[in-house]
Amino acid sequence: EIRREIINHTEIETMAHLGTRTEFDVANKTAQGFSMYAFGKIPGAEIDKASGVYFRLVKENEEEKHTAFCSALRDYMTNRETFSDPHVFILEQEKLKAIPGWPIIYWVSDGIRGLFERGLIDKVAKTCQGIATADNNRFLRLWWEEGLGNINIGVTSHEEADASSHKWFPYMKGGEVKRWYGNQDFCINWRNDGSELYSLTPKSVIRNANYYFTEGATYSFLTVSNLSVRYLPKGFIFDVAGSSIFPKTINLFLMLGILNSKLSTFLIKLINPTVNYQVGDLARIPIPDAAKRPQLVQKVEKKVQECIHLKQKHVITQETSWEFNMPLAWNDGLYNLLHIEKELTILETEISEAIYQLYEIEKADIDQIETEFGALPGTLPQIDDLHDFCLKAIEMLFLEKHVPDEAVRRSEQIIQEEKGKDSETEGESQRGHGRQKRFLTFEEVCLASRFHPETVSAFIAANHLERPEERYELAVAWVSYAIGIVLGRFKPGGKGALGSGMTEEGQVLLNGDLEKLRRLVDDDGIMVLDAGHPDDMPARVEEVLTILLGENACKEIIQVLDGDLRQFLEKEFFIKWHIPQYRKRPVYWLLQSPKKKYGIWLFHEKLNKDSLFRIRKEYVEPKINLLESRIKELQGKRDGAEGREKRAIEKEIGKLIEILDDVREFLKRLNFIIEERGFVPHIDDGVLLNMAPLWELIPSWQKELKKAWEALERGDYDWSCQAMDHWPERVREKCKTNKSYAIAHGLG
Repeated sequence: EIRREIINHTEIETMAHLGTRTEFDVANKTAQGFSMYAFGKIPGAEIDKASGVYFRLVKENEEEKHTAFCSALRDYMTNRETFSDPHVFILEQEKLKAIPGWPIIYWVSDGIRGLFERGLIDKVAKTCQGIATADNNRFLRLWWEEGLGNINIGVTSHEEADASSHKWFPYMKGGEVKRWYGNQDFCINWRNDGSELYSLTPKSVIRNANYYFTEGATYSFLTVSNLSVRYLPKGFIFDVAGSSIFPKTINLFLMLGILNSKLSTFLIKLINPTVNYQVGDLARIPIPDAAKRPQLVQKVEKKVQECIHLKQKHVITQETSWEFNMPLAWNDGLYNLLHIEKELTILETEISEAIYQLYEIEKADIDQIETEFGALPGTLPQIDDLHDFCLKAIEMLFLEKHVPDEAVRRSEQIIQEEKGKDSETEGESQRGHGRQKRFLTFEEVCLASRFHPETVSAFIAANHLERPEERYELAVAWVSYAIGIVLGRFKPGGKGALGSGMTEEGQVLLNGDLEKLRRLVDDDGIMVLDAGHPDDMPARVEEVLTILLGENACKEIIQVLDGDLRQFLEKEFFIKWHIPQYRKRPVYWLLQSPKKKYGIWLFHEKLNKDSLFRIRKEYVEPKINLLESRIKELQGKRDGAEGREKRAIEKEIGKLIEILDDVREFLKRLNFIIEERGFVPHIDDGVLLNMAPLWELIPSWQKELKKAWEALERGDYDWSCQAMDHWPERVREKCKTNKSYAIAHGLG
């Protein structure tokens, strides 16, 4: 409304568009954008003649802006009709009305403005937000909290969902930026067609329910990156942050190609230059006349489907996906992933080029787009001689960490800057406070090196370049896969099962003896950290890795993990890897004694009301008996020993007594939880609330779990089964006045 008032009633005489990194006293120079302008009030009859002079200074840094402005101003004042400075633009004000919403876009051509006179996306597709639950802790779960067996995947209608006995259905939230496919991580309580949500006070906001379970496209509405749109399969309900688009008269894959193209990145930034893309912004993106170029349209549709398929090939190697098959191959998996990234980058270039043709974009406009947002990697030069010295820049760009904006600089600039950064601390740059350095993506390596994806990929593979961090992560992935097999979560050779290690056609990709693997699975999902015990987790994991990959590869994996698998599983895997990977909702739980000298691993889906009794009877009490017996035996030996031998025995007795005291304290806490607290797991409560009553037994992650238990005590989660178990009178009283709680507990 402010823009309409300005454009309709005043003349924008001049503007200095400064952008970010301006010389103002702000803590984060990239957080704020600035412009300075002068308005003139003129008679309404003359408004259609209004015209302004604009100075675009958004690329320069701080003092550079002042220098560029002075130079541009001199050129304009001296050569009003023939100025050539690229920072200066003159625009008839009436043209600002061409783009919906009337943004002050002065620097694009009439050809780009003319695109918005065509049909917009909202004419051919429905852009819409979904549910705001008003209580995500209650109604949403990461899918692994419930397990695949408790989620109804593939529903195609409300009728089918309503007839289902399932409570949980796939739910599309925003999540990290992923193009083409992915982020299928959540499920929602939609039992009885969402009755608990509809009865919630304050109300959940349930929008566009007629589009639930429908095939479409989705994107994360909050992103500091470019717009990235993903395929939305049938069967999903969707969120506000996972806003979705459903085609009406346009092919879904053509729409995906348009929205993920370089042109759409440019257009959406014209409409909304912030980091928060609303559905209304996408609705204003113009659509080409597809009927004019049917062969080009078919080309885009085919290549988009190839992109989706390539992303799926990557997704099935990620353990947190419900489509997980197996980790990347130990020997060449990282290079297989590199091949996927290369193919994707080339396909995306071809799609963007085809979209330029569909929209009939002029060369000058393409040049402007690529100046603003980077070149298409597939148009960069290709070099066949991999010994060419200029390719050395690829090695540095691939192996070293950089702050993100280095991704689009020329490689020679990066080399020059990196040489002078030895004193700079990790995570800081000369122009960004606290911005984390990271590895560049494959596309960023191509853009920064200025070489074609084929050249970049070939150079990395030919020189066997490998990031140690990624090799370490792959070793962790194989150990985690082995743990999942041991605890009965993954089922190699089980068609359609999680972690099957099979193709869709039923071909087994694993070379190991699957029958032997099955004999190593623990049926109750309980293993112990106790060398020599038949259920010792490190020994069992090593056996599984040897069967899956062979003895040499197993040794390599352990060596990458600093050579000690037992220490890794006792001290690092749970807290440093598993909890972050599973977003603080771990599927394997590590119960430990207070000093962490004894530990039990659990798979949460196999927990039941008897699990803690079994742990006490079959693991903890026998361990105490064994320690007591061994101490008694050593005490007998000590009485007959002298000198060095006696001191060695006393030292061993001291260690065993320390372990015994620690295990006894563990048993004491375990008895309290069994007998006083009366723990019973309820999978629908989610991982955090199910772990909360066990907080004294999980010292590695105790603080977070204790907070959850205290919240349960306060009554923050009285919709949960854990609350009903421990404070039934309070919960039942609330159910009398809270219909949603009553429904949750089967009382209403």
